[in-house]
Amino acid sequence: MPMPIKRLLEAKNIRLFSIIYTLGITVLMVIPVPEQQQIDVPNLDKWVHTLVYVLFSSLWLWAYQAQIQKKSVLFWIITTSVLVYGIVIEIVQGNFIPSRSFDLLDIAANSLGILIGGWFFRRFKKYRKV
Repeated sequence: MPMPIKRLLEAKNIRLFSIIYTLGITVLMVIPVPEQQQIDVPNLDKWVHTLVYVLFSSLWLWAYQAQIQKKSVLFWIITTSVLVYGIVIEIVQGNFIPSRSFDLLDIAANSLGILIGGWFFRRFKKYRKV
């Protein structure tokens, strides 16, 4: 693997990107959204939630891959933390953000994304050397 790409995949860089990604989705999830035209794709927002959380959980799991290999409980701590984060964001949206609402189906979509992200991590971690 070329050196610049290899450096990007170092744990410290993945951790930095995970932090930036977390801050980015936090901002996007808590800003009020203006009234917009509906895109006629059924459940598009649920698919977006799922994809966002696949990446969200995968990034944090990859960022701590070496530690997870030593202490597998860390896998569950990270995935549970990502789930709690998603629930808290939904509660904040429902109570404090105009034009946003609490939605249990968003939490379900987030959970599905976390499960898929965890599956990808477990399935493909052997291909990434720490």
